[in-house]
Amino acid sequence: MLKKGRKNAVLLAIDECGFKEQPLRKRTWAIRGQTSVLRQNGSWKTLTAIGAISLQPSGRLNEQFQLLAHTAKTMDFVWFLRKMRNRYRQKLLVVWDNLKAHRCAAQLLQSLGVSWVEFVWLPSYSPELNPVEWLWNNTKYHELANYAPPDSDTLRTKVAQSLSRPKKNPSLLRSFFRGAGLRINPKT
Repeated sequence: MLKKGRKNAVLLAIDECGFKEQPLRKRTWAIRGQTSVLRQNGSWKTLTAIGAISLQPSGRLNEQFQLLAHTAKTMDFVWFLRKMRNRYRQKLLVVWDNLKAHRCAAQLLQSLGVSWVEFVWLPSYSPELNPVEWLWNNTKYHELANYAPPDSDTLRTKVAQSLSRPKKNPSLLRSFFRGAGLRINPKT
């Protein structure tokens, strides 16, 4: 049963993920006797994505993300939440883990008297309970596995393309909720 005021809130499962120019190696096929080789540019630059999978009161699922050229900090999460508020114009019910930057962002918004967001904290060490973790898993271990970009701009483009695909596939978004052990209304 939802608490009063939560019934018309947009549920946002939020988290962040890092992507590197170095390929995430996964088992692959090669011609017998020829070891497969991943060409790398030798750079260690990283890219961070803040992402959210949303469940609206109507049952509609969506996915949003923001790419950053640095590690996500408190103000990045505050900015992202404000962006989500502008997008949905409804109360937000944010589900996320206990990352220090998440806690600081929540404290900052609460100290400012913001009433349009409420936070639900996941237990420590339980990323499998957050549907957005399944988005990261799909991108890193499925779509970009063994991919070695020639530069950081190409990495940014590929990550953005990969993260944009689930928006067009509601059944994939539903599978992220199922993977986290959550049931949602089948009409989505």
